[in-house]
Amino acid sequence: MAICLILSLAFVFLAVPTVAQVPASRDQADSAVEASLASVFAGLTSSTDGWASVEGSPLLSVLDKPLDGLRGLRLPCDMTGDHRRAAWDRNLDVDLSRMDRFSFWLYVDDPTKLADYYTFYFGAGDGWYGASFSTDKGWQKILLDKSAFRSEGKPSGWDHVRSLRISAWKSKDSTTFMALSDMQAITTPVVVVTSDPPGTERQAARTQAALMLKVLERIGVGGGALTDADVETGGLVGRRVAILAYNPAMTEKELSALESFLNAGGKLIAFYMIPDRLLDALGLVPTKWQTEAYQGQFSSIRLKSDVVPGMPASVRQASWNINGVRAAGKGASIVGEWCDAKGLPTGLPALAVSDTGAFMTHVLLADDIEGKDRVMLALLGKFMPEIWENAARTALEDSACVGEFHSVAETAAFIRKSDRAPAVTSLEQAEQQLSLAQKCVEAKQYPQAVELANSGRQDLVRAYCAAQSPRSPEMRGVWCHSAFGIPGLTWDQAMAGLANNGLNTLFVNMLWGGCAFYPSKVLPVDERVKKDGDQIALCMTAARKHGIRLNIWKVDWNLATAPRDFLEKMRAAKRTQKDPEGADIDWLCPSNPANFELERNSLLEVVRKYDVDGIHFDYIRYPGREGCYCDGCRVRFQQQFGVTVANWPKDVIDGALKEKYLDFRRSNITRLVRTVSEEARKLKPQIRISAAVFADWPQCRDDVGQDWVEWVKQGYLDFVCPMDYTNRPKQLGSWVSNQLTATNHAVPVYPGIGVTLGDYNLSPDQVAHQINMTRQLGADGFVLFNYGSLLLAETLPALRDGVSRDK
Repeated sequence: MAICLILSLAFVFLAVPTVAQVPASRDQADSAVEASLASVFAGLTSSTDGWASVEGSPLLSVLDKPLDGLRGLRLPCDMTGDHRRAAWDRNLDVDLSRMDRFSFWLYVDDPTKLADYYTFYFGAGDGWYGASFSTDKGWQKILLDKSAFRSEGKPSGWDHVRSLRISAWKSKDSTTFMALSDMQAITTPVVVVTSDPPGTERQAARTQAALMLKVLERIGVGGGALTDADVETGGLVGRRVAILAYNPAMTEKELSALESFLNAGGKLIAFYMIPDRLLDALGLVPTKWQTEAYQGQFSSIRLKSDVVPGMPASVRQASWNINGVRAAGKGASIVGEWCDAKGLPTGLPALAVSDTGAFMTHVLLADDIEGKDRVMLALLGKFMPEIWENAARTALEDSACVGEFHSVAETAAFIRKSDRAPAVTSLEQAEQQLSLAQKCVEAKQYPQAVELANSGRQDLVRAYCAAQSPRSPEMRGVWCHSAFGIPGLTWDQAMAGLANNGLNTLFVNMLWGGCAFYPSKVLPVDERVKKDGDQIALCMTAARKHGIRLNIWKVDWNLATAPRDFLEKMRAAKRTQKDPEGADIDWLCPSNPANFELERNSLLEVVRKYDVDGIHFDYIRYPGREGCYCDGCRVRFQQQFGVTVANWPKDVIDGALKEKYLDFRRSNITRLVRTVSEEARKLKPQIRISAAVFADWPQCRDDVGQDWVEWVKQGYLDFVCPMDYTNRPKQLGSWVSNQLTATNHAVPVYPGIGVTLGDYNLSPDQVAHQINMTRQLGADGFVLFNYGSLLLAETLPALRDGVSRDK
């Protein structure tokens, strides 16, 4: 059965793997359900034996004395000249097929001198498994799940790993140092089985696995990850619970291993798609797959909290299709029912639990993530009651971390200083709840303690947000990735939601490289426009009514939403990109003159046809270093620079013509920005030109051909929105400081805050804290991603109480 699972984001962003960072000041012992196998890496960081420098990096050495209490290796980083990274290899000969996660302590002396982009590799056969991560100054415990690793080359498998490598990547010419300590490999009784299906399902499978691993981390379980191949070779032996977050392509051998695991007493928690034989093992039989009969049919799940201890009464979950089941044995029962957007029960099954496991009829989504945490904790607690104590203590500890504060006392002092009555009232409620939670822990009433701690934290977050101060005037915006707005709401209701919560600007995605959501004469028109109407016109009318400034956002070059016949037409005309091996990339090639005209004309069509406030570039770049190396690029590059490329594309990737080709890529992107900016202003002088850009300037100049600071300097943009998507405040501060320095305040900078992104959501207090950070650094406003039901229901009302309220 083909899955209709589209997990789209507003922008391509650095895919952050499942990485847990634990500052030294808050280090805890591994979870009670983890078993550390330090012997696998014993002695790797106490001696230089077996280590070698890579690409001319300086030799590492043993720290001559403890560094802030830890011993290990000193890794000097020379990022001057042609050094693109600092890297070191260590020989190994180990079987890591049954290991789930890898941890080590990393010290970075001055992160500002590096790109805040580090990679940890394992070499196997003719390739590598690599996981990238970010970190802060000082010692940090880095925890990498196996699902975070991506293949490079042709690695032969985790069962025979021959080496490891750690790399720090260059930001600018500089020298600094790192230190490495206490490497460990970990196996856990709870594992997420990660899947790597072919084609379009791959990213969805990775996203779901990463989301599940983060859930386990938050609830204090700390589960690991196994690959499909690991399961086939016995990786589940000795485990307690296996989780299939989204595994659409299991092999016969893997299914047999899962059945053996269940027969041996293991438990299975699965989502959306599993073969009938595994459903049978759970005491369930399939009914039918169905998409929603009307918009919002699958909006929440009503749960039987009396059947599974610790289960919430309901959770929000905006699904669009389900795989129905019914109970048939093994103690199975339906404990969750789908409700629609009006809260009415549909009679359709959402969650089933049996003696051997549980099954949810759709994938777990990141909306209402605190509710999802409670669902997963309750399910795991049913099968592993011993996890409740650690979960309760984790919930109490986490409740104290609000905004920039790490204790209830710090948060309370800030709130009381604000002297705002709503904030103080919520604080008093929080303190009462958290006190009761502590008493429940002492009485070993752990499920009740978790519920009270979570409730107390919600009150504390509410108090923190209400204690914030607004700033005016200020651009307060949101990106809306859907051209049809929020499901179940009209554009009038969506605009009212912005205005009532103190926001004043909307960026809405109305056209892509091969698709328009209005009656376009230039691009293919989406089929829904025939039924639902001209979305720009409808959106603009509502925006004017509610005083919202409207910017029409285009996803440039990208053909992900293009009709199949249009995509095939572009490929046949050799207008799409090619990677270095000649494989298709379904993006329009920016150097192709016909593509330039298509992009230019579509944007100017919007300016001519609609009286909008602005147009907004997105994906105004190459997909990465892999594009574009088509035959047309070769011809046009040679003509533009008067050179001959004898060895294509090697000479322009890492040969003598590399720098010229990087200039060529940047010039193709900049040409479109310049031309559209100049011509749009001639048509309507009041139009505002803006762009969503990568956070990591100047690295993005080479990586994706996006020289956005130059666009600012040349006056092509009226303002810029860097996609500063992170859940790490220090990272945000570093990015925004660099952006403001680079632009020298020539135009307003509105940092983009990733509230709902992939495998994490920012809580309202985190959003408020990030907004205040950008204000203090000198930014001129903010843009939130993404305007959907979660942002409207949770984030914006919390901001309205503080940072976006009327003075």
